[in-house]
Amino acid sequence: MADTAVSLTDSIPLTILLAKLFQPWLPKGFETVTIWLTLCWILQPVAAIYALRGLGEKRLLPALAIAVMAVSMPTFIFRIGHAALCGHFLILLMVGLYFRLCTGPRLSLLVAGCVLTVLSLLIHPYLMVMVASLFLAVPVTLKLRGDKGWRQCAAAVALTGGLVVLTGYGASLWGAKSDGGYGLYSMNWLAPFYPTGSALFPNHEMATIDGTGGQYEGFQYLGAGLLLLLFFTILPRLAPSCLRRLVRGGWRRHGGLIAACLALTILALSHEWYVGHHRIAILLPHPPAVLQQIRASGRLFWPVSYTLLPVSIAAIAAWKGTCRPMFGMALIVLAAGLQFLDTTQLRAGVRAESHQQVASPFDSTKLRTILAGQSRLNIYMPARCWNNDISDLMQVLWVAAQTPIAVNTMYTARTNTAAGCSLDAAGGSTLARGEVKLFLPHHQAAAFLVDHAAEQCRALGTLGVCTADTARIEGLPAIELPHATSGERLPASAGHMLSTLLVQGWLEPAGWGTWSVGPQADLLLPAIGDGALHLVVQAQGFAPVSGGSQHVTVLQNGASVAEWDLTDMQIKTYQAELPPVTGLRRLTFRIAHPISPTERKSWPFDSQIGFGLEAVTVSER
Repeated sequence: MADTAVSLTDSIPLTILLAKLFQPWLPKGFETVTIWLTLCWILQPVAAIYALRGLGEKRLLPALAIAVMAVSMPTFIFRIGHAALCGHFLILLMVGLYFRLCTGPRLSLLVAGCVLTVLSLLIHPYLMVMVASLFLAVPVTLKLRGDKGWRQCAAAVALTGGLVVLTGYGASLWGAKSDGGYGLYSMNWLAPFYPTGSALFPNHEMATIDGTGGQYEGFQYLGAGLLLLLFFTILPRLAPSCLRRLVRGGWRRHGGLIAACLALTILALSHEWYVGHHRIAILLPHPPAVLQQIRASGRLFWPVSYTLLPVSIAAIAAWKGTCRPMFGMALIVLAAGLQFLDTTQLRAGVRAESHQQVASPFDSTKLRTILAGQSRLNIYMPARCWNNDISDLMQVLWVAAQTPIAVNTMYTARTNTAAGCSLDAAGGSTLARGEVKLFLPHHQAAAFLVDHAAEQCRALGTLGVCTADTARIEGLPAIELPHATSGERLPASAGHMLSTLLVQGWLEPAGWGTWSVGPQADLLLPAIGDGALHLVVQAQGFAPVSGGSQHVTVLQNGASVAEWDLTDMQIKTYQAELPPVTGLRRLTFRIAHPISPTERKSWPFDSQIGFGLEAVTVSER
C-alpha cells in the first residue's frame, strides 16, 4: 500500500508534527490525543470569554456565565469521540477576532486570523472551513459599512487563502477522494431546538429527528440556557417595525457575519431539507461533486451557535433601565445554570464511554509478542474495503502502534490512492523475512491462500496470524474451515457462513448477497468432502451494456471447470461439476469485462464490478 498522509486519518497533524520535534525525549507509546482533549476543554471557556470581550462586555458575571455555557454546549460534549473535531475553541477565537477587526483592522489581529485559519487546517479541514468563513466575513462587513479598511482585510484573507492552498498541498489534502454523503449527513431543521440528549427534557433520541439516516452528524441542539437567552433577546424585537430596523441595522453593521452564517446554515441543511422525518424541499436534484468534499455538512452550523452565544449574552448584559440590568444579569446566571444542568446526561455518557471496556477478538498481549522485533505487519483486508472490519482493525492498529511496527493500512477519512482489496495489498501469498500477515475476523479463512499456511498460520482468537518464525505462534490452534452439509444452500449475504469465505475480489456483503469487484474474485468452499461435487450458483451479471451478458470463467484450484454468460441484472441459476480434490477447494471467478456503474450510468459507484453472487449450493455426487 502507498504511504498515507497523516492529514487524511483524522489524527490531528498539528499535534503529531509538534510531537515529532520532541520524539527523542518522549516515552515509548506516547500519544497526543489526551493532551489535545485536555487543551480543548481548557481553551473552550477561555476562547468564549475572548469572544464576549470582543463585543465590549468585560464584566465578571457575564464572563463566568459564558465560560460555563461554552463547556456545556451539547455539540462540544457530543464530539468527544472525534478528538480533532473537539477544537471548537478555534471557532470562538475567530468570533472574537471578527468583532475586534470590525472595530478597526490591526496588523497583529490580521496576522492572528491568518495563523488561526492555517493552523485549523492542520487540525481538521472542517474546522478550517468554519474559521475561514468567519475570517472572510470581516472584509465583507467593512465593505458594506463603507470602511476603507476592507481592502487591507481582503488582502489578508487572500494571503491566508494562498497559505491554506500551499499547506493543504504539502499535507496531501487536495485531490483526496470523499466517499460521498452530502445530503445524508445533514442538519435537520429541528436540530438546534430539539432537546436530544437533554437531562431537563429526557427520553428524546436522535433517531426521532433523523430524516435521512445520517443526521446524527447534524446534531446541533443549542441547549436550554442558550435557547432561553435567544428567546429574551428576540422577544423585545418581535414587533414588525422593530424587526425591520433590526434586519436593516444588522445588515449594515455585520452584513458579512450574517452572510457567512446564512451560507453555513444552508450548507448544513444541504440540498434536501428535512423537518423531522418530512422532506420539505429539494434545492438541487444533483448537487455538484465539490459538495461531496463536505459530506458531513451538518457540522457547519457550529459557527452560528458560537456566534449566537456571545451575542445573546452581550445583548442582555447591555439592557438599560431601572430594573432591567439586574434582571438581565439574573437571566444570564439562570441560563448558565440551565445549560449546565441540561447537559448532565451528555457528560454522564462521556464518563461511561471513557470507562467502557471494549471486547477484544484476540489476545493483545500475545499479539504484541508475535509482533515484537518484526519489521512489517500486513493486514487483510485493508481499511476502506469492508466496514465490518473497522472496529477489529482499529484494535489491531492500536497494538501495532505500541510495538511499533510498519503497517500496510490505516483508517482514513479521505483517500488519495485506490484501496487495494486483494491479497496483494497485504504483501501477496508469500511470507517475507520479518513479516507478519494478519487476517481480520471476517477474512480469517483467507489465511489459507498463504504459501505453507498449514505450518505458518494459526488462529489468534478470531484473527488469523501467519509468520515464517513459527516459534512465535507455537501453541496456537490451527485455522479451520467451517463445515457444510451436502445440498445446503449457502447465502452470500452479510452474517452467513459464505460471507466469511469470500477471500478476495468482493464488495462487502449486503442483505441480498454481494458483487465481485475487479477482474477476479475468489471464494473458498466449506469442508464437504474430497470427492466430486455439483456446484449450483445463484447470480446476476453486470454487463458492459444494459441488457447484455457478462462472461465468467470458473476455476477450481486453478483448473477451469465452467464458462458462464451471466444475464445482466437478473438472478439466475448456473451450474458446474467440480472434480475430486484433496483438501482445500478454491473457486476463482475470472470476469471478462468488469465495469463501474458510474461508467455504465447505472448508479454512482466507481469500482468495477462483474457479477452479483446471491448463494452457492454444493452437493456430493
